[in-house]
Amino acid sequence: MEYQQLKKINALLFFGFGVWALLYYGSGFLIPVTFGIFLAALVNPVHGFLMHKLHLGKIPSALLNTLLVFVVAGGVTYLFLYQLSLFASDLPELKEEFKGFIARLQDALSELIGVSQRDQQRFISERSDSLLSSLEEEVTLLLGNMLAVTLKFLLVLIYLFLFLLYQDRFKKMILRFTGKEQDEKALSLMDKGSGVIHAYLWGRLKVMAILAVLYLLAFWYFEVPYMVLLTVFGALVTIIPYIGPFISGLVPVCMYIIFGNSGSDILFFAGVVLVIQLIESYVLEPIIIGKEVSLSPLAVIVAILIGGSVWGMAGMILFVPFFAILKIAIDHSSKLRPLGLVLRNK
Repeated sequence: MEYQQLKKINALLFFGFGVWALLYYGSGFLIPVTFGIFLAALVNPVHGFLMHKLHLGKIPSALLNTLLVFVVAGGVTYLFLYQLSLFASDLPELKEEFKGFIARLQDALSELIGVSQRDQQRFISERSDSLLSSLEEEVTLLLGNMLAVTLKFLLVLIYLFLFLLYQDRFKKMILRFTGKEQDEKALSLMDKGSGVIHAYLWGRLKVMAILAVLYLLAFWYFEVPYMVLLTVFGALVTIIPYIGPFISGLVPVCMYIIFGNSGSDILFFAGVVLVIQLIESYVLEPIIIGKEVSLSPLAVIVAILIGGSVWGMAGMILFVPFFAILKIAIDHSSKLRPLGLVLRNK
């Protein structure tokens, strides 16, 4: 009996290691394919409307949906890169602003802890110069890598078009693997999985759009430098739960501090950003994204950590809906259903 249990545990460990190795070493192929599948699920209702209501063929409908994704994603990307290029061109002037911030910080530390400005200058100048140089290098590297990113994006669009065009064939292929006695269960699982991906991504896009409007209004009122860049960045990065909202709030507050605003203004601005994040986390997400795709905080954190270790930034985005699909599959299995208690939010 113990031997059989040990054998099952070993088989499970080997299976888990095999899945991890497949995901890690096959990331160059699997990441664009997964983005293509998820985007196909996102625009699938539009695809169905064009085909069944407007009586367009599969190819024209798939082309229009692919073009729609290209225009929206390409427009946001162009806006972000344009604003980032403006920021990169202003980095020499920003160094002076940063040095002014360091000087004010030194004065405050001298009064607070009694450390001489000479000692502070020796400690801070080395690190501030290296920090600014690293920032300039990272921005330049990001702008220089846009050709590779553009090629990967075009590959994702090709996969999107093909998945929309041949989705019926993919369903038939899966049904042949499952067998006729499992057809109804397999179809239900595929429909629910596609629905969860659509609900999560579409809901996330709406939350990001509302968040962008709130951020833009707040940044405009407080006259935050590079408010368009910070707005686009802040909205995009929130696609990563927990970590994203923290970064999207921290960066503009740091920028506001560096540009020499008074302490009361900084506290007021930080409070407004905090309120916006609370609205996003406790009002927008539960109402717009809904309970259907909600995972427990533990499941979301595990998904982010595993996704980040396997696929990097792409994994941190994709593995959350992955786990939502996994929760549906577990709920359809009587043997694995107890695991759903860990993944489920309630």
